[in-house]
Formats: sequence, structure tokens, C-alpha cells
Amino acid sequence: MDRQKELDTLLKSQPIYGSDNQMEQAISYAKAMVRLENVVAVVSDISGGMSHIFCGGFASTLGLDGYNRENSIWEKRILDMMSAEEQESKFIAELRFFHYLRHLPKSKRSDRCLFAKLKFRLADSRTIDVLHSGKPRLG
Repeated sequence: MDRQKELDTLLKSQPIYGSDNQMEQAISYAKAMVRLENVVAVVSDISGGMSHIFCGGFASTLGLDGYNRENSIWEKRILDMMSAEEQESKFIAELRFFHYLRHLPKSKRSDRCLFAKLKFRLADSRTIDVLHSGKPRLG
């Protein structure tokens, strides 16, 4: 099984927890980060099978203007900017982080965040290093 499918299966097998209020809080947080830091922020709705994408000024550099929703928890336009090897490294890191979080007490999980440097290929064939951060939600 490839790493993306493995991570997808693990994430979707987690019990659904929380409320609509938690999703609203995550979206509000993402919007604030976009305003404050000009980043691209993604909130994945695993149970709904979609991603909400919020684009700050950096989205123009990446060619992601107008990209605001994906009918998948995986952002295809963003993943397509990475080589297959880079994608594999990203998914391995996320799988390791997922397993690390599962062994922490629930009260400690929100204190952790994954950071990784990714290489993106832009439309003009230049490459750019991008700092990715993320917090998989675990029940």
C-alpha cells in the first residue's frame, strides 16, 4: 500500500469526535493565519471527505489563486507541485507523526505540530522551498 493510502486509511478509521463548533474554530484559526502570515492554510474535513483551502499572499507565488476547495482530504494541486519522492517523504513524515500522537495522552496532542521543508516546482519550472506545518486530528 502506498503511504498516502495508508495515511488516508488511518485518518478515516479514527472515531469522529468533536462538533461543528470545532470545525468552525479550525476554519477561523486558518483564516486568521492567512491574514497574519500570508500563508496557504488547509482545513481537512475527514468525515466529509473535503478540504477547505484559504489562500494568503503566498498563494500567488505558488499559482494557487482561486483554489479554495477540494473534494478530497488531499490537495491535488498542491501535491502535484511536488515530485513523487517529495510526496513520499511528506507522507512518511505524516505517518510517523500520526503514530507518535497516538501514543500521547489526548490532553497533550494539541501541544504538538509537524514541520517539514518541502520542495515545490512552480509553473515556470523553478523550485521553491516551502515550510509545511500540520496537526492531524486524533480523537
